[in-house]
Amino acid sequence: MEETKYTATLLPEICGHSFYARPLDRQSVVVDLGGSSAGFSSAIRQLTGCTCHVVEATSNNFARIREAPGLHKYHYAIKPPGHHQTIKSEPPQPVFYFSDRRDQGEIGKWRGALKSVTASWVKSAPNGTKIMAAFRSEIKKIRAAK
Repeated sequence: MEETKYTATLLPEICGHSFYARPLDRQSVVVDLGGSSAGFSSAIRQLTGCTCHVVEATSNNFARIREAPGLHKYHYAIKPPGHHQTIKSEPPQPVFYFSDRRDQGEIGKWRGALKSVTASWVKSAPNGTKIMAAFRSEIKKIRAAK
């Protein structure tokens, strides 16, 4: 777990990604889209005991993922309509399409969707407003310490 930091806090960092760890336990399921070689999923699985499903499009990264109990891999890609690039691999694999991460319009759509999901979660979770405020406070502390 060389790519982990702050694992004793509620906001650990794995592979450069910070997340709120308190709700994760052995009953949790994590879906890691664009999971690369599963570094994030492997570490979060080790920390929390949760089940991880890793989705990776590129053949080289997919081949490097080592499945284990509670760590499952899938060779898929996600493509929003109208935005795509082509990946062709050797030996021949299915052609995958995915959005260009620099597409600001697409990033804006995802940010909008995330706001909606966050607002829904805050409204439905017991003490959601308080938990979200604590989460944002912890993120600020961690960013300030970097």
